[in-house]
Amino acid sequence: IISNYHIYTHKPKSLIPTSIPIIYVAGILPNMSEMIIAKKLSAELTLHNKNVLIISSDPMDSLNNYELFPWDLISKLDSVYQVNQWINSKIFEYHPDYIIIGVPGGIIQSEKYNPLCDYGLIHYVMKNAMPPSYIVCSVLADTVTTGRPFTC
Repeated sequence: IISNYHIYTHKPKSLIPTSIPIIYVAGILPNMSEMIIAKKLSAELTLHNKNVLIISSDPMDSLNNYELFPWDLISKLDSVYQVNQWINSKIFEYHPDYIIIGVPGGIIQSEKYNPLCDYGLIHYVMKNAMPPSYIVCSVLADTVTTGRPFTC
């Protein structure tokens, strides 16, 4: 019988830790305005003369000179190691006092808003690649248009 399993046989690679505070802005569901929160945090830290590196999953944010989230690394076999190396390369390049990452995707299951059922996967990879110092969780409420809380 021929098996279709792939067995990861490589030795684990050493992750490089950082002493720079990392702030994850995560959403309960995808597209929960994580980057609005990230930008406001960055603005506040900048007022205190802090150099902030923002990593965004929105390609439009490249117009603001933010780094784009490394989507191509998430699907790699050793994604945790690859993301760790990528973040460390950005630390070397920018020398930030803080890193704010708008982590894409949601952390809870929702067939309506997360049909790919990949909820929590990117957060899991990111947490293992570079553990955050702080996590800000965005829980969107649709109070602007309806006055009612957001529902899944």
